[in-house]
Amino acid sequence: MRQDISNHFDELEAIAITPEADSTPSSLESQLAFVQVGLWEVRRRWLSGQTNDLDRLLANLDEDVESLRQALASDESAVEMTMTS
Repeated sequence: MRQDISNHFDELEAIAITPEADSTPSSLESQLAFVQVGLWEVRRRWLSGQTNDLDRLLANLDEDVESLRQALASDESAVEMTMTS
């Protein structure tokens, strides 16, 4: 025997799900991810003995770390300006 349960759903509203600002990765998070992946790759290659192109990987990692440092510095100064206003 089937029951009609459609009346239980009459009052439900359709809600559009949109990503909020908190759920999207910030540029700092993406830059940190690049650094983490770079470190992982350097470590993996070092431990496996594949050291022939480590200089290139370390140079790329250095650039990623510098970009992250600059982004953190600018983010920190933006927070300080907001706090003093």
